[in-house]
Amino acid sequence: MHIEPAILVMQHSMKPHMQITVSLLDFLVRIIPTFYPPLKSHVKAGINSALSDISSKKVLPSLSALFDSARLDRDLRNQLRETFPQFCIAVATTPTEVSGPPPPRLVKPQSPKIDTPLDLLLPPTAPLELTPSAILNTTSSDQLKSPTSDVGAAFSEDEIEIFKTDSADSKLNSGFKPISMPKNIRRLSSHTEKSRESLDDYMSRVTGEFKVVLEQLKDESDDEKKCELTVKLLQCIDDADGEFDDPLAPAVASALCTMFSSTFTSVSLPEEINDEALEDSIVSPLFVIFRNICSLPLDEPSREDLTYFLYEMHAFEPRVGYLLLYFLKVSKSVDEKMITYKKMTEFAADEKDLKTFILDDLKLCQEDDMRMFVYLITDVYTNFLTATVPNPELMLLVCSTIDSTQLLALMCQVLQGHLLMFKKDSVLAVLNHSLEWETIEQYFLWQLLSSHDLPVENILPVLSKLESPKHAEALTCLLSLLTKKSPNNDLMRLVLCRQPSKLDSFTASLLKNWAQEDEDKTAECLDHFLSHNISTPKKVTKARSRKEMPSTDNILSHLDLMRQTCKNISFLTNERIQKVLQQVQTACSEQQKQTFSELFALIIDDEDEDEVPSKRKLRQTAARRANNASPKPQIDRRRRQSDSSSGSDDEEILRAQPAKKRKKGAIIELDDSD
Repeated sequence: MHIEPAILVMQHSMKPHMQITVSLLDFLVRIIPTFYPPLKSHVKAGINSALSDISSKKVLPSLSALFDSARLDRDLRNQLRETFPQFCIAVATTPTEVSGPPPPRLVKPQSPKIDTPLDLLLPPTAPLELTPSAILNTTSSDQLKSPTSDVGAAFSEDEIEIFKTDSADSKLNSGFKPISMPKNIRRLSSHTEKSRESLDDYMSRVTGEFKVVLEQLKDESDDEKKCELTVKLLQCIDDADGEFDDPLAPAVASALCTMFSSTFTSVSLPEEINDEALEDSIVSPLFVIFRNICSLPLDEPSREDLTYFLYEMHAFEPRVGYLLLYFLKVSKSVDEKMITYKKMTEFAADEKDLKTFILDDLKLCQEDDMRMFVYLITDVYTNFLTATVPNPELMLLVCSTIDSTQLLALMCQVLQGHLLMFKKDSVLAVLNHSLEWETIEQYFLWQLLSSHDLPVENILPVLSKLESPKHAEALTCLLSLLTKKSPNNDLMRLVLCRQPSKLDSFTASLLKNWAQEDEDKTAECLDHFLSHNISTPKKVTKARSRKEMPSTDNILSHLDLMRQTCKNISFLTNERIQKVLQQVQTACSEQQKQTFSELFALIIDDEDEDEVPSKRKLRQTAARRANNASPKPQIDRRRRQSDSSSGSDDEEILRAQPAKKRKKGAIIELDDSD
């Protein structure tokens, strides 16, 4: 069908690329009034018809899972509910008449409306009736038909076969099956049911003054009085004098988290970030606990008991972790270095370290509120440097969450000196880990890396692991980075050690760029490595040098690829390059001479250098020899002719010279006899 790919892109981009889903849904809402205002109702009817086809064809289990997702922005969710209300609330199915006694039914009573993803799945007026017959009838062939099924959307043949197979299996297993819900909604609902069922059990394990306070807190609805009772509960923990431990502490923490369950799902970063809005977001009873613990001196004995109570709350409800980080960032005057969070994680030192704690809490924050996640990044990296740098998993979480605006904000924080995400001694571990990431994630990583002032020598070792075109993202960013640097022996060594390939023009392009920017320095570096290989035996080189050195074959192969791929090869006629190529040609084997014969053909012969030619003449001669299709036979014939003519001239000279000597000798003999 034509509309199937679009809705599947929205669904499958929810977790890895949330911005794609948000953009498409926002476009869907905005196009109705803006595409053609006079026919706004017709545009809306067309979109509703398409969504009806999607729902009837079961392309997605439920459109409400997409439109009511907790990961969407609150304003966007409200717009979707106003525009497509029929797809945001599940419609109750009417059970068909079945012969025999009616089967038992599970009926959910009416309850007051709560603005949560779980309650949005329920109808507003009638109770939800779940019976085996009703569930089977919802997938019958009659209900799969749509008024618009004659034109437009239709399953492919492969999908029809799969659908028939699934239908046959469902007929065999005709027992009651629960309706599947989205992952995030299922997680919230299961946690809520668990909390409601276990609240009485937790309360039964609490005794004394703790139980009295919890009973009052359970029945209280006013937030101010809840805050007062929460402070009273903390005072009870303080009065326990070190006796607040198992099993009392887990029971009190679990009961309190159950009562505060609505707070964990309602706290979010304000739309307009200012001091007043941030303070208003941390006024609930949960944050009263954080404020009282952070206000105590570090050497206060009761602080350890309260921190342990906080750890037990985190063990029951993991959202306590990132909400504590959020509170510590908003109220910096209380605990600027986030020591309270570090102390809390020390109680779980045997199970997981601080690095794992932070990663788990931020993952949960990223799922619940991406804006809050980005808001916390700077302070988390600053206050937990040893646990975050290096942390490839955390870096992946950052790069997979941020958008272009947030990337710019993070880079500005780095340039201002407020954020450090890489160190020169550990950056290589993050780069190696990133080679399997998505393209946009790798580009965001390299952009963040470029804002740090790190030596390129610490980054370049990753080049040995890069393959073209498998790692095109990293090669592209490295090429852009190296073109801004001047060549030196360290950079040239790592670049020339790369295995040459006709499908990989990385090294040839970089050498060409360096030759244009600084020809003499590039020639000097190449001369250094080629001369080193000629003068030093291979065994001695391996024994003395710990660093990997480029072989002669590697260097010649890169130069030959440069000759083949680059149009202007004037760099190869450089005097220093010509000299070292002559030395290599003399020292190399016959096989190497044959392999690189076209490269050696650019060498200017000594016999043509009776007069020292200019650089321009050298380049013209080399270019003429490289471009001519058959220069070698002509050169050979000329050499044979010149050799024969020069041989005859030499014989005449040799004949003439002895004659002169004999003449001198004869005169000397006459003088002696006299």
